[in-house]
Amino acid sequence: MDDRREHTVALLSRDDDLARRAGDAVAAAGLRLALVDPDSPEQWRRARALLIGEDALETLRRYGISRSREAVLVGGDGHEGTLWRAAGDIPVAGAVGLPAGGAWLVHWLRGLTGAGRSVDGVVAAFFSAAGGVGCSTLAAATAVTAARAGLRPLLVDAHPGPAGVDLLLGEPDVPDHWSRFAGYRGHLAPQELATLPVLEGVRCLGWGGTRHTPLWRSALSSVIAAGREGHELVVLDAGLDITGATDLPRLARPILLVPGTWRGVLAARSRLASLAGAFDEPVVIVLRDVGGRADPHGWEREFADQPVMHLGFDVSVIDDEDQGRPPGSRSRAGVARCARRLLAAIADRSAAA
Repeated sequence: MDDRREHTVALLSRDDDLARRAGDAVAAAGLRLALVDPDSPEQWRRARALLIGEDALETLRRYGISRSREAVLVGGDGHEGTLWRAAGDIPVAGAVGLPAGGAWLVHWLRGLTGAGRSVDGVVAAFFSAAGGVGCSTLAAATAVTAARAGLRPLLVDAHPGPAGVDLLLGEPDVPDHWSRFAGYRGHLAPQELATLPVLEGVRCLGWGGTRHTPLWRSALSSVIAAGREGHELVVLDAGLDITGATDLPRLARPILLVPGTWRGVLAARSRLASLAGAFDEPVVIVLRDVGGRADPHGWEREFADQPVMHLGFDVSVIDDEDQGRPPGSRSRAGVARCARRLLAAIADRSAAA
């Protein structure tokens, strides 16, 4: 293959501002941006990848493209829906608003060309059907279990506030590291995550003792994209908030923790519909025994189309928290056993065994 083609990205647009924003993302991916005239197909057809501006769509439609995995629509922040509608039947891999979607674009370009990528980590996103069911505990246990299996996990706390995952890992005095990244809009270099604390073998991005730091939705996607480049597994503790699910990679593995009660299952139905539309991978349901009289196994029939796992009632979780012992550190505990099953489903089986 022509080496110049391998490292050239063509932007089909006459918008100078869009060219500047796209150029930043292309440069961050270690590639070259070529500004080409949409009316010169002999130029842009030689490029490794195409970035298509809204102003070039009508011209492009006259010539046509046959590559669906090497073309992306680009525009201003929040214009993704407009781009999709305007594109019609033009085959593209995605639509992204810049600069907020710069991290996604960098990741896509690097994955397409293989430029500068050594790790392409799996993202496991933990959501909760109801408050207080133990989503953060299971997410932390999965990260700890991954570290003990020889993986390099990154644990990200996505809901602002004190007493988060860093406290679960036994470090109450960790500073608020999120304040450094909460305003990011675009590409985040993976090296910038290297300064985060490593607790129990888990690199952790938490909120420390802060009460609240405004978090741009694009900052989360920037952190996730950077984390995938340096870690085999990125564990996201999303909790009850599913509004940012569309900012995550569609191939992320969504896990929904559901209390094995009538109310818990009802709450899970609405959340399941939102998550199923945001991810390509099926939602893994974890039914938790909350210690009541109802057997959580009886609720499996409510999730016939999803893989279902079980988390038994285990008072040792409370003992671990009281003693400052990280969840998942005791291999025979129920939460550790559940974490191992999840790893077998969401990560490479050879690494998770």
